[in-house]
Amino acid sequence: MQRDSTDVGPKAQTGRRHGARCAALRQNQELRNGHAANEWMGVTAAWRRWVIVALALTLVGCGARSNLGAAASQAAVAPMPTATPTYELVPTFTPTRAQVALTPKPTRTPTPVPPPLPTRPPLPKVIVDRANVRAGPGTVYAIVDALARGSSVRPLQRTRDGQWIKLSKDRWLFRALVDSVPDTLPVADDIPPTPVPTFTPIPRDWIAPAVLSQAYESNELAANQQYQGKRLKVRGQVETARLNPSGVPYIEFVDTSPRGEYYLHDVRCQFTAGHQGFAHISKGDTVMVQDLVYGIHTLDVLLTECRLV
Repeated sequence: MQRDSTDVGPKAQTGRRHGARCAALRQNQELRNGHAANEWMGVTAAWRRWVIVALALTLVGCGARSNLGAAASQAAVAPMPTATPTYELVPTFTPTRAQVALTPKPTRTPTPVPPPLPTRPPLPKVIVDRANVRAGPGTVYAIVDALARGSSVRPLQRTRDGQWIKLSKDRWLFRALVDSVPDTLPVADDIPPTPVPTFTPIPRDWIAPAVLSQAYESNELAANQQYQGKRLKVRGQVETARLNPSGVPYIEFVDTSPRGEYYLHDVRCQFTAGHQGFAHISKGDTVMVQDLVYGIHTLDVLLTECRLV
């Protein structure tokens, strides 16, 4: 079936108009060529060649435009069939993870930390000016040594009642004279036999403070039976002369024996308040007092109602 000219697209119409225009140009050119035929003979060879080249270029351009318009008309009249794309299945590559044998990292073994060394408790220390070390756990035993204030001791055992501590063989110390003694000490079972006490007979006129100290350190019960509640004359050298917290004057005697031994119990002589002769007593004086024996009081042999004689 033929198509009408009205069915031609815009591109075909444009091509036809361009072809008609070129045909008109060719006719005009032919007329010009006829009128100018006589003139061509007078033109030089060089000008002829130039004109021929120009005409050739013009004709070629018009022919190309005419062909372009015809091709566009054909394309508009008979459209090219649309190609249906075909797809080719290409297998996809799925990478697989290679099984790599991992070398385990070596585990660091922690260096063992030694446990801290146990701290030892501080050793007990003497809390009095002098502490007599005895051959056994009691004042009836002989004095074998004396320790000054601040001396450290290492207790090994204790008595069953815990009043005395054992430092070594035949070396015992009264527990109240040291601080911080552990309660876990084992009980000693090798306590030496108790010696038989010996007493110095009381002189008719007076006795020395060391006699009272030795008697009470040897056996307090026997000393009380012999001296407690009795009025005695005591003569000795003054160690201190002071007032107690209640304002009562007192003196303490030097408690050394003639052999230079020190005793656990000092002898303290307590005067009545306002005693006339106390103001004249100084350290180092030798005095004689009349007194009443009270007995042991705070580790001292206490004499009351004292007065100078």
